Amino acid sequence: MNKIMIFDPRNKEIFNTSEGKEAKYKSTLKVIQYSKAGEELRAYRFKGAWPSSLSTINLDWGSQDIEEYTCTWMYDSWSAIDSDPSRQVTDD
Repeated sequence: MNKIMIFDPRNKEIFNTSEGKEAKYKSTLKVIQYSKAGEELRAYRFKGAWPSSLSTINLDWGSQDIEEYTCTWMYDSWSAIDSDPSRQVTDD
């Protein structure tokens, strides 16, 4: 069973600033860059990432359009991951 977490800044269980890199609201993100042919060129790993702001979207039952919004991320560190294993950059 999955646990649903609501991001409420008053929730001390989630937003405990004393946790630093181990804060429960942080995670690791992976961003992949693809070529026009669809091949993976490079990837980036963002550790300790969390959404610092999220734009609003207007919801309307009369529209079937896909809604888009902007999300700004903060992170503790990042590293580049090359698609060629012999040139792979790791920070572990």
